Amino acid sequence: MYSSPRISLLQILFAISCFAEFGASFSQKDQALTIPLIIARQDDNPDVSATPPATTALPSSASSIVPTGTPTASSTSLNLNRSFPNQSLGHFTVDDGSLSVSCKDCSIFGDFKFGVDSFTFNTSLSNQAWPLGGGILHMNATGFGGTFELDITSVAFSKTWNHTFFSWPVVGFGADIADVGVLVELAASFEIELEEEMDIVFGLKFSVPDGSYINIDVVDPTQSSQNGFSSSTGLRIDAIPFQANFATPKLTIKMALEPKITFGIDVQDGFSSVIKADAGAFIDIPQLSVEVDSVTNVDANCQPMNATNHGPALSPDMGKVVNVIPSAEIDVGLEAEVGIGSVNDDKERTLTSAVTTLPTACLLWDKGASTLADATKVVAASSSASSASSASSASAASAASASATHKHNDGARVGHSSEAYFLAMAFILGWTYFHSFGF
Repeated sequence: MYSSPRISLLQILFAISCFAEFGASFSQKDQALTIPLIIARQDDNPDVSATPPATTALPSSASSIVPTGTPTASSTSLNLNRSFPNQSLGHFTVDDGSLSVSCKDCSIFGDFKFGVDSFTFNTSLSNQAWPLGGGILHMNATGFGGTFELDITSVAFSKTWNHTFFSWPVVGFGADIADVGVLVELAASFEIELEEEMDIVFGLKFSVPDGSYINIDVVDPTQSSQNGFSSSTGLRIDAIPFQANFATPKLTIKMALEPKITFGIDVQDGFSSVIKADAGAFIDIPQLSVEVDSVTNVDANCQPMNATNHGPALSPDMGKVVNVIPSAEIDVGLEAEVGIGSVNDDKERTLTSAVTTLPTACLLWDKGASTLADATKVVAASSSASSASSASSASAASAASASATHKHNDGARVGHSSEAYFLAMAFILGWTYFHSFGF
């Protein structure tokens, strides 16, 4: 009789464990690897430190810097290229804090050329009181312009003050019967009113076209003229974008750049001085005013919603909308002491004056940058983030669906594995049984 080999219990358990491991290998879940998105931001903050040029001590009257002796030149020039990095423009302390204003980026550039023309004595018997029959002072500008970006840190505060950047005497010159000295000054006046504690940045850039000039007629001031120092003759003014670390600032700032050219005139008759006085030009280019306030029910350009503007309106969830309204006033005029022309008292005469409207800015708080930013860009970034979030949600839903399908397939595999396991067990047990009883 054929004797079948007996299967031990250990062999049966080993077979069961092999099938169990085989089935488990089909039910193992897939692993998802998440790679975080890392955004590196470079903070470009170079250490810029420079000592501003010291203000030159000068006499109060330009006529006192008229050259002595006989001038060898009939004109003179001045290069204006100067920068004022980090120069303090004012610091004031009050009980609950302080106001500090400094130059973030301030510079002036270009060349001035000064000259005189047609200085003659008066030969009219009807006007012996005025010894001059003619005289014109010239100032020509080439490449003249500047940038003045200010950094302001303050508590709620109101203040008005002036600051002088420089005062320079220019090498004197002469022509005909007049010797002339020139004093060039750059000053600025400020008026600030803040209703909250905040840090802000604002400013302007300006430039005048080459060939710009101011001519001062010292005999008949009405015949004085300018070209290039008004918006209608080529002056360009651009406001630097307003920034603040406060979501809803309310403030008013006024800044006037005030270049001033003063001619000191010494007219001689060959023996002594007949006239010794000052005459000059002031150039307020420009007086920049900025009003900042919050607005509601507007679009991303701060245009109010109405019958003709259907939006879309900015959502209140995005925060308050800040409207920045800048304007620039330009004044160019003459100043003269007693004895110049037909003027009997100290007097100013305006050559040009105009108010220029500058583009407004519509701002929203940018949470990522922690500053105010262009509303259209903030809205676009928010929409992009929202779209990315929606796409991410859709991707997550798709992944969840795929995972469920995978689990279902895994379950099916496990089911099939279980069926195979029981069939194998039945076969082994049956085979063992038959062989044990000698079948």
